[in-house]
Amino acid sequence: MRYGRPPYFVAIEEALRDGRFEALENLDRHIHFGYWDAAGLSDMTATSIRRAAERLCLEIAALGDLRDGQRVLDVGCGFGATLATLDRHYDQMELVGLNIDPAQIARARQEVRPTAENRIVFHEGDACDLPFPDASFDAVLAVECIFHFPSRSSFFQEARRVLRPQGRLVLSDFVPAPGLAFWFKLSRIFSPCVAPLYSKVDISKTLRGYRALAQASGLLPFHEKDISVNVGPSYLLWRAVLRELYEGPMETLSTELIYRLGALAGEYGLLRYMILAFAVDGGLTGDSRIPPNNRTHP
Repeated sequence: MRYGRPPYFVAIEEALRDGRFEALENLDRHIHFGYWDAAGLSDMTATSIRRAAERLCLEIAALGDLRDGQRVLDVGCGFGATLATLDRHYDQMELVGLNIDPAQIARARQEVRPTAENRIVFHEGDACDLPFPDASFDAVLAVECIFHFPSRSSFFQEARRVLRPQGRLVLSDFVPAPGLAFWFKLSRIFSPCVAPLYSKVDISKTLRGYRALAQASGLLPFHEKDISVNVGPSYLLWRAVLRELYEGPMETLSTELIYRLGALAGEYGLLRYMILAFAVDGGLTGDSRIPPNNRTHP
């Protein structure tokens, strides 16, 4: 089950080869949104951007209950920034990155070097057909990439297969309000705008849909965290990044519409940016239901 490279990643790779992508220095290889504290939402310095990107990775790691000595899989690893972050904060880890794009894997192997205490390896492979044995990871992470996968169901089943007892799957995704899911799924209004930058993107999966996926694959949802407010500045940041990359009128229009509408949808709770965590069935002690303070109602 193969799927193509998103056009924006192709453009980023070309810009990197040409040495003309200054914005990536601020992003520090993190090709995803960042997490800002409410008090620092207006701080968009290079230091703040890097800290916010790393903070998102660490928020995801915390819900994965990562600990020294574990084996962790980062699916859709991009240029390896998430694993580089984990390398700086944990010891005695085996950190594995997987991406279907050989160009991204090649750059990750070139640029990401582990500390003496950890091991980092990168594999080319399909998130929906993981090239790893059963029960071989303590945690599986998917940072802002699952909307590119052709089948969330296949990915969940594969993640469950490679997770050890008490293992966890943690992901971040754009989750629509229930009433909008139908339109996100069926409407083609935004397809011409999205395609030049992202190709095919599926942001139609609601919280109820994710809970059903978990149940069908033998995972238990145990944390749902809405961080739409915290990632708000990322819409403006990525609009600027993509405007630096593209000069064509269609791409410029796409960039403006996607990020302006995305920011508004996030502000009004129509399209929430969420971190969702799931555990292997039987891997949670006590009450495995989502506690009230961890649940975001659909």
